[in-house]
Amino acid sequence: SHVAISSIDDICHWLRECEYIHDRVLFLKEDFWQHPITFEQLRKGDCEDHALWAWRKLKELGIPAEFIVGHANPAGYHAWVVFELRGQQYLLETTQKSGLMIYPLQRTKRFYKPEVGVDHGLRVYRYV
Repeated sequence: SHVAISSIDDICHWLRECEYIHDRVLFLKEDFWQHPITFEQLRKGDCEDHALWAWRKLKELGIPAEFIVGHANPAGYHAWVVFELRGQQYLLETTQKSGLMIYPLQRTKRFYKPEVGVDHGLRVYRYV
């Protein structure tokens, strides 16, 4: 990675400067997952591009985190990150461009329904 990050706030600040754009507009494909380095160069992408980049950065900072794909109400299929800090779990809404990006995980259960996740140790989880 070529982006220097030293905190979760740095991650949020960098992501706010990125453009959310659908794959069918950016890549002329229904779905295309960018490598985090490509996302850094373009600074454009959809939810999984934002979330995958943030997950990698949290991993670099040594913060336990999980990259998750599932359903978000009302957005439909979506990708986000859950991380742990000082014994508490938080959801990082990586595509949020204004307002809060970080929420206590307990407050998000009604709106975010995970289907599959990958943690910082590369363990895969399937949610039912």
